Amino acid sequence: MCQSKDKYQEPTMDQYKAFHGMLCSPTTASSCIQSFQRNNGCIFFAPSYLITDNHKNKGNSISDKVDFSSHDFSYTLNTFYYYVLCLAVPFSLCTVLGQTEFIEGVEFSNGPMNVLKNKEEERMMMQSVVVPHEIRVTEAVLAHVQHHIRNNNNNNNTSSSSSSSCETTLLLKRKFEYNFKLCFVNVIMLHFVSFSGKEKEKEKEKRLTLRKSVCDHFTTILGYGRATTLHDALFSAKRRGGIDGQSKKDKKSKQQSQAGDTMTSESEKEDMEERYERVVLCVLDGLTRLVNVYPEDDFKNYDLLSATTNENDKVEDDMDKKPTAKKDMTEFYYKDALDGNFVWKHLSTSRGSFRRATYRLVASLCRHGKSLIYSNMKKLSALVPSVLTSEKDPSNFPSLIEMVLLYIASFRYKQQTLNSLPPSNNNAAWDTTQCGIDANVFMKAMCKVLKRGCYGSSAVQWGPSMLPLVALLPQEDRKLHNQFLSGLWEGHKVTIGVADTSAIIAA
Repeated sequence: MCQSKDKYQEPTMDQYKAFHGMLCSPTTASSCIQSFQRNNGCIFFAPSYLITDNHKNKGNSISDKVDFSSHDFSYTLNTFYYYVLCLAVPFSLCTVLGQTEFIEGVEFSNGPMNVLKNKEEERMMMQSVVVPHEIRVTEAVLAHVQHHIRNNNNNNNTSSSSSSSCETTLLLKRKFEYNFKLCFVNVIMLHFVSFSGKEKEKEKEKRLTLRKSVCDHFTTILGYGRATTLHDALFSAKRRGGIDGQSKKDKKSKQQSQAGDTMTSESEKEDMEERYERVVLCVLDGLTRLVNVYPEDDFKNYDLLSATTNENDKVEDDMDKKPTAKKDMTEFYYKDALDGNFVWKHLSTSRGSFRRATYRLVASLCRHGKSLIYSNMKKLSALVPSVLTSEKDPSNFPSLIEMVLLYIASFRYKQQTLNSLPPSNNNAAWDTTQCGIDANVFMKAMCKVLKRGCYGSSAVQWGPSMLPLVALLPQEDRKLHNQFLSGLWEGHKVTIGVADTSAIIAA
């Protein structure tokens, strides 16, 4: 029984896994095949010997890349031919007998990955995990797929001349790898998403609008400092509209019920506080998710020198006025969309859950939203020791230690981009003239926390961060290293349980 096109649903990763394992239900097979054929998709089969021979015998010029050729099976493959293929090759038998090893199945949740960029970590995804030198997708294969897509677009569009000039971008969406043991065959399956130049710009503008609108809404919510202000902002307008439209009889009945409302005011206040906590936590967690899923564009387009201080120790806010490269209007930076003051205030709030969620958010910004971090370096460098000193909640320390580690490490990115210091030198993190952290103040706060064993927090969670923290300390002052290690060693005496003691010793 095949799935009708009007009831099409995007297959799940488990369905794709069963489909590529050559043993799935007809509904799953139909759904997976439709996902490939929709929007003028194409399907290629490429034996490894064609790729490796072509790669060895050909050069790396553009003309050589298009020499690879393979037939598009998207027009012939259907559910019937899929099961014919399952019977023709012994892969299905391997799966039935339990001789199929599922090696890897990856879906890029942060968005498809651009495989045409010459980055080593992205090229690693284009080859087999088991036999990377024998099974891999070369530039010749990618060029052939691009060439095929452009030809299809030209055939389907009336203005073929304008379509042929558009650049086609290939993005890796999913990767699967299997080892069919009975056949002694390793297979990788790669799912690509293609964008033309115009489609890519539209997608970029769509994501830009999404991030800006979400950040605006979240900033508004974080601006309400108390439960009552949030409640009034959300419900007072509705109440005023209701009162204006009430009849005299309704007003009289309302006055009669005021006595009962006074009795329930305490419970309403508790409800407001609970609602306020849920809303703010959702906003902080949502921002963390947004930063992780939609990281900033290439931050090198910003002039990072503007994130330093002047003679009066005032942070300059003109990062976008002196770009080192031409700034694209569709580029996105969290500095322009978020007011950091509404975020930093939750680092010192009395609510432990707010602080923990803010630690995670700042840690994400240190990795994927550096513009907001660099534009608030003076404030954050002063807050880090203060937060270490004031934090007493054991459950918050794993997130706090991770935030401190990533914040200090973010200075290394800044100095490497500015080329002001060699990458092996980490003095920029502690340079107070450049909004860095005061090393002595930081060490005093850190040792206080370590000597108390992070107030009973499980060392198994924060212990692995100790060695990277030691490596990021100022290299020229060995006293700081000794103080750090002494505090850590003293802290193992107050830990609870053998696991925590072992974690500190191992760190």
